[in-house]
Amino acid sequence: QTLRDPLHLFDANIFHPARGTLAFSENLYGVAILGFPLAAAGMSAMAVYNVLLLLGMWSSAAAAWLAARVASGDRAAAYLAPLAFAFVPWRMAQLSHFQFHWAAPLALSLLALLVYLRGRRPAALVAYALLFWWNGLCNIHYGLFGGLAVAALVLGNLWLRGKQAGGRSALLVGAATLAAAIGLLPFYLPYREAAQRYDFRRAADEVASFSARPGDFLHVGSQNKLYFPLTKDFGGGREALFPGLVMTALGVVGLRGVRRIPDGWAFVVLGAMGILLALGMNTPVYRLLYATLGPLFRSIRDPIRGIVLFHLALGVFACAGLASLRSRARSAARRRSLTAAAILLAAGEYCAAPLVIFLENPEPTATYRWLSAAPLSGAVAELPLGLPHDVEYVFQSVHHFRPIVNGYSGFFPPDYRELENRLGENPIPHSVWGLIESAGAETIVLHTDRLSGVRELAYMEFVERAVSSGALVALRTSAHRGRRDFVFLAGRGRPKAAVSEMGADASVGAQLSQYLGVAKAVARPPWGFVDSPSHAASVAVGSPVFGWALSETGVGAMRVETDDAGPWAVAIGLPHPGVAQAFPGVPGAANAGFWFAIPKLRPGLHELYLTIVANDGAERVLTLWVDVR
Repeated sequence: QTLRDPLHLFDANIFHPARGTLAFSENLYGVAILGFPLAAAGMSAMAVYNVLLLLGMWSSAAAAWLAARVASGDRAAAYLAPLAFAFVPWRMAQLSHFQFHWAAPLALSLLALLVYLRGRRPAALVAYALLFWWNGLCNIHYGLFGGLAVAALVLGNLWLRGKQAGGRSALLVGAATLAAAIGLLPFYLPYREAAQRYDFRRAADEVASFSARPGDFLHVGSQNKLYFPLTKDFGGGREALFPGLVMTALGVVGLRGVRRIPDGWAFVVLGAMGILLALGMNTPVYRLLYATLGPLFRSIRDPIRGIVLFHLALGVFACAGLASLRSRARSAARRRSLTAAAILLAAGEYCAAPLVIFLENPEPTATYRWLSAAPLSGAVAELPLGLPHDVEYVFQSVHHFRPIVNGYSGFFPPDYRELENRLGENPIPHSVWGLIESAGAETIVLHTDRLSGVRELAYMEFVERAVSSGALVALRTSAHRGRRDFVFLAGRGRPKAAVSEMGADASVGAQLSQYLGVAKAVARPPWGFVDSPSHAASVAVGSPVFGWALSETGVGAMRVETDDAGPWAVAIGLPHPGVAQAFPGVPGAANAGFWFAIPKLRPGLHELYLTIVANDGAERVLTLWVDVR
């Protein structure tokens, strides 16, 4: 959009026909621009995402090292700071929140500010302004919290150095900050417009629920196997704010010598601010900010994310503490050993394993390949609508970037909420088509792999009524995740010739009739489990896969396939210990076992779809990721 229509940068393709939808959440523009050359080189959206996520971690660590190096003067001890800033338990618990791993611009902007306040170097002031601007483009939370930190540091400098010495610096920093803020206006005004247009604001109760409590500072998160069994009952498990015993102890040592640290007072201020902001509505300070600076503080939900300022200060003081201990060592070998021990012990405390990583195929499915090339007009509505399905639809929309009625973000427009609620009724009222049409949707995609049980029955009856009444015209179908996608066009007033020009599939009618013919059966889908191999295990072609499958009407068949290959045969009706005892009276429980051999697939990760077909026609798909050697 930057290269094609920058004046409508915030009119993202989600939540059609809502406007300014990129402003419903973080825009991430300051990071996204770094991905432009990667995307131009042919990288998939997922690959670009992963590269930038890792780059955010590395750059945050590098920024913390630089801040600690400047503050302590000890290059080796400074390698401790990146752990506290970039890999503390809270940060690893935020792995799915991409923008919170991009803290380097925040740390570097504050460091540049301190360098300027100390020596009034014009280059440092220019660097501060540019980094302040970039920080605001990367993360709105960090931009807001960074602005508060800048104000606190300038006021602190004014108080320490007096009006005459600090006044000029304060004026110049204010001018530089104003210039950076003006540069941010094109990216922040859309948020104000969206808030006014759709009445978006964070209520005090919502902000309070995302504010830290003292007990959260003793909670490490479930990924930390060292301390989690001891701390799982602290803080209600809301946020993992435990800073680590090693880092805390070294930080206390460094804090005791704060007067020997250049700008040590500033890091005391940042640490205190980080804790106060994280506690949010549990302190009168944040409640005052929420009441007096409402347009800013009512736009963000999580005060707890201000803890990043504390982490920066913690890294600096822990580094200073280690530097102090190193200075007392009598030999270079002892200093090296002390440094290595501190880093290894802190890293051991912070170890988060296994990381929660979601596997996904970056290649588009047949339906999305068709959407990217078809001569369509209007928006696309994908069913079932709502969470968690819309997360997948938004991700897949990068393959076609057509406007979609669906969406996922920090806020949801009223029209979308109404449509979601109506589609959640049972039966789904036929009047819902009026809402879909008013949203400008002319293409409807039904993903049967995302439906099961009573909800699938409701959607089947809903679609069947629409096809019978002529509201929908079936256009094409394709295999997807072991089941099928059906693509429809809004049929009212659409001539058959126009439909045929869209590339109608001759088999879609029969496939749709077959699918709708088992409507009653889908309320009682079969079920099963894959015993071996484990999720994402490394396997060889020909390796066996074992499991069991059951249905109240009996299992008639099974098949295994990928989106691009198959199906392959699955042997069923095999003895499987324990199933009959767990499900007494279910037909075929004594012989519920199945097995098949890993088919010949290219080396790498693959998602296999195991479809259980009951005797009454109902289906259930089991998914299995394997890493083929």
